[in-house]
Amino acid sequence: MLGQNDASLRPDLSAFERSDTCERRPGRKKLDQQAKPGDLDLMPLGECRLMSDRRFAFRFSATKQTGLGHALRCISLASHLPDPIFVVDRETAQILSNRAVQGPEIRFLDTDAPPGSWITQYHDITDVIIDTLYSGNTSQTAAEVQALIGSERRVTVIDSMPPDHFIADCGAGNWPDLLVTPYLLARGLRPAPHARSWIHGAGYAILSSALRAARQADTWPSVPRILVTCGGSDPTDLSSRITAILGKGPAPVDVVVGPLFPEKTRAALVALAHKYSNVVLHHAPESLVPLYQTATLVVGRPGLTRYEAACLGRAAIYLAESHHYGAYYQTFSEQGIADIYQSETAGGEDAFFTCLAALADPDRLVQASRPNDTARNAVDGLGAARVARAIAAIET
Repeated sequence: MLGQNDASLRPDLSAFERSDTCERRPGRKKLDQQAKPGDLDLMPLGECRLMSDRRFAFRFSATKQTGLGHALRCISLASHLPDPIFVVDRETAQILSNRAVQGPEIRFLDTDAPPGSWITQYHDITDVIIDTLYSGNTSQTAAEVQALIGSERRVTVIDSMPPDHFIADCGAGNWPDLLVTPYLLARGLRPAPHARSWIHGAGYAILSSALRAARQADTWPSVPRILVTCGGSDPTDLSSRITAILGKGPAPVDVVVGPLFPEKTRAALVALAHKYSNVVLHHAPESLVPLYQTATLVVGRPGLTRYEAACLGRAAIYLAESHHYGAYYQTFSEQGIADIYQSETAGGEDAFFTCLAALADPDRLVQASRPNDTARNAVDGLGAARVARAIAAIET
């Protein structure tokens, strides 16, 4: 949990906004009526009103299909709130156990029960942070949020980008207390939400405290080194396809083998590491921070990695295989945060692998491995602390 006032927590206040159609739910105040953005950032968590009487529960999932991004985000955010509880299904609990996640209390979810009905079992929970918006789960999330609001808990929703963004088809009295859209220029990419308060932008990207600490002590590596990371899972075998190209080049290549990788992908990566002496495999590392610190260029899939690499100012080249977030990824590239190629764009995937092959030229490698100050300035690593303070500021 963070300590006392930290002036560095002041974000660009223009990024802290609520929906223009935000309305009051009976018995609760709007966030902007309780504390101004600057006050919110300076508020020590231990002094937030009624914190000692509150229990914070996190709802998320981690699967081979969705990866670890939602789980890692909740773990980072939970570290800023007292006595967190994780409410998860048994598959997610097993994945957390395998990664030796310690600290939060784990409570199990009955996946056959109606969405949100689990809250009736846990009378001590006062606040729920839900991070379950991914492709194909928007309706399920909306139903669960409505059940949680109906139970009179304080509800915070971690948003996604269109078409998987949060949508509530209900009256204003049943809107969540807080919606967090922690993405670059999110305001221009989604409609004004049905939420009583809305915070958005890259200043709210939820990253680990270890990454912020690394940023403060960071020094640029003296020689080019490439980090390949495609997330906790890799259903399309992207890691081995990338490694097969980069292994032919001059740079050392660190490859992350995620804990949910298919056995076929693992075997292919092991074979490539034997074939190319510059390829080093890292099996389910506890943290990627040391690998980011030694890298000059990050290559892979643009999950949570796109913000982690940006926080340290690393140059990055990604292939987006999703067919849903084209406008968002295009904006990310146009702002100079990273180069993102898209499979859904004609020739996009071929262009990505052609770009990687060109890194065999030492001069191209050096050029592609330069520090990205634009990315570093956009993502300062304090988003989790800002979101935690916004959650703490929600009144009864």
